Amino acid sequence: MQQSAEYDQYPRRRVLAEHRLARLERLSIQHARYFGRVETRLQLYMAATGANLTLLANQIGVVGDPDL
Repeated sequence: MQQSAEYDQYPRRRVLAEHRLARLERLSIQHARYFGRVETRLQLYMAATGANLTLLANQIGVVGDPDL
């Protein structure tokens, strides 16, 4: 795998994925408020949507600090 052309992008994608998971943990995903898969999944989707909207707002210059 390390000798393939696809491996060059692997470390970068892994770092991006790990940073996104860490961001969701900061948004309190590690302490899910609800019981059950449906409710917990809904909470994850809401947190991910909020994180994505914050990152989008930061990219277009609406928000100054994405960690607020």
